[in-house]
Formats: sequence, structure tokens, C-alpha cells
Amino acid sequence: AREIRKLVISGEESRELIGSLGGVRILVHLCSSSQPEEVIDDALFSLHLLVTDDASIEDFVCLGGLQVCAELLLDLEQSTRIHSRVLYLLPNVLVNDELKTAFIDLGVIAGLVQLLKNENSTLVYRNLVVLLLVSQVAVNAVRLKKLAVVLVEPLLNL
Repeated sequence: AREIRKLVISGEESRELIGSLGGVRILVHLCSSSQPEEVIDDALFSLHLLVTDDASIEDFVCLGGLQVCAELLLDLEQSTRIHSRVLYLLPNVLVNDELKTAFIDLGVIAGLVQLLKNENSTLVYRNLVVLLLVSQVAVNAVRLKKLAVVLVEPLLNL
């Protein structure tokens, strides 16, 4: 993953070559397997730079990339760095209502809310960006409002 990251950073031609050689598939696999944090971090960083057009987004989604992102976000054992990288990648991927709803359908709302408690301001900011993005779909906004009522109501009864 470190070598792919170096190539991805080196320029657009390298990114195109990596993409054409199945780089997205390899990187999604590296994120979904039980790899060391550094490998997952490098893979997520590279995916952020590779998944930028319709074809690469389709590859990412078809290869289970949304599921992998959801699993990483819901895994509270993952580091702030990994959570932040996932949240940095998601705006590249959640480009239409269908994908935004599919992501929420993976059960990530509670995990996203949990991450709002993090003391890392970058992670919280990226989390808010993702929450705003998914809430632009009416059905997701209703889900988030229902969750807000469930979370806030007990506080009102204190």
C-alpha cells in the first residue's frame, strides 16, 4: 500500500495507470482485511485520490467499498486517523442520492453520531460534512431527525 500511495501522489498519469490496473480493487481489499493500521491508512489515502470519477466510483461501490467504509467507521477499535481517512474519502463517493441512501442503509448513523464525541476537530468536521451530505436526501433527513429526537428527548427530561 505504501508503494501505491507513492505512485498515486506522483501524478495524474500514475493514478490513471494504477486505476487501469485494478488499483481500486487492491486498495479496497487492503482496507477490508485485517491489515496493520499503516496499510489501511495508505490504502484509504490512495483511494481518496483514485476514486474521483464515475468509473472509479462504480468500481469502488461494486467492490464493496461502501461496506468497507461502514465497517471501518463502526469499528470503535479503529484509530482516529483511520476514521478520519474514511470520512475524507466518502464525499468523493457519495455523489448521488442512491449512494447516500445506500450508505445510510448500512447502519452507520449511530456510528457517525458516536464519532461526533471525538476530541479531534478534523474528524468531527469531516463527520459533519458527511452527515450534511447524506441528510440532503429526504429519506435520510427523516432518519436523522428521528434519531435526534431519540437522543435529545432523554436530555430534556433531566
